[in-house]
Amino acid sequence: MHHTYIDNLLSFSEQVSKLYIHTYIHTCMHACIIHTYIHTYIHTNIDTYIHTYV
Repeated sequence: MHHTYIDNLLSFSEQVSKLYIHTYIHTCMHACIIHTYIHTYIHTNIDTYIHTYV
C-alpha cells in the first residue's frame, strides 16, 4: 500500500515537472518569437521611414 502511494506520488510529480518544463519552454519560445517579430517589424519600419523621408 505504502509503496504504491510513493510510486503514484513520483509518477504524479514527474508528470507535473514535464508539464511545467513543456509550458516553460513553450512560453519562452513564444516570447522569443514575438520579441523577434516586433524587433524586425520596428526595424523594417524605421528603415522604410528613413529611406522615405531622409
